[in-house]
Amino acid sequence: MTSVRRNQFRTSREPRLATPLGARSVGYYEFGPNQRIDRAAVKPFVELSWCQAGTILFGGGRGVVQVTANQVFVYPSGSTQSASSGREGARYFWYTMDGPLADAMVASFGLAGSSPKDAGPPPVDLFDRLTGELQDVSLPAEVAAAQTAFAILSRAAHGCQLSAAELEFPGEADARDQMSRRLADPDFSIRGLAREMGVHRSLLSRRFRRAHGMPPKKYLMSLRMQRAMSLLLDSDNLVRDIAYQSGFADPNYFARAFRRETGQSPEQFRQNWRR
Repeated sequence: MTSVRRNQFRTSREPRLATPLGARSVGYYEFGPNQRIDRAAVKPFVELSWCQAGTILFGGGRGVVQVTANQVFVYPSGSTQSASSGREGARYFWYTMDGPLADAMVASFGLAGSSPKDAGPPPVDLFDRLTGELQDVSLPAEVAAAQTAFAILSRAAHGCQLSAAELEFPGEADARDQMSRRLADPDFSIRGLAREMGVHRSLLSRRFRRAHGMPPKKYLMSLRMQRAMSLLLDSDNLVRDIAYQSGFADPNYFARAFRRETGQSPEQFRQNWRR
């Protein structure tokens, strides 16, 4: 099999603009079985690789790390890096980052460490966008490339959070859709949703929290609060009516919950934002 290397580089060695994260290079590689991809070398930048198919064997100071389809692996800056393809060959996207907060951002997204992370299929559209932005040597394009680099990090982190939960909980997307569509119904509840989905309420709550960082009851409350805030600013409806339209059967409970969430009464919120 003939190997494929597609690379695009920023022309300047260092970022030309004061951004916390800079996109330095991006590429796509296809290799047949058991081929050397990169010789061992110290790299002064962060590198993220996102496997599309096959297996990549990354080497360095942390031993050999095997990365398979739909996994991401990140080398921190200053590490020794090498790569080769596994027995099935390898197809993967990669990009490199620099800037003062590159390593910190990777860590904050939970992508640092010595093992690969399950993240789902690589976002080909974002990698293609980054390639085009690095082809453009203008300063605005450099800013756009930094934004896309951040978006890829965010997508990888989101994929890591959801991948295991989605395997266990195929109805997760439907649960969110039901909450969005039925939030104005005061009789709609998480207990009822779990019953409709055929799962126990505690199991629904545990899996939803794992996927979204909050229990479904809190998620539904946030949707209802968001609806109420919009109605307070975009309409002249009475607060009582807005409570009903946002899924609260008791306007007094709505007022207490609104103050607890925002630190203001609904009337104060409307007055402060309409100045």
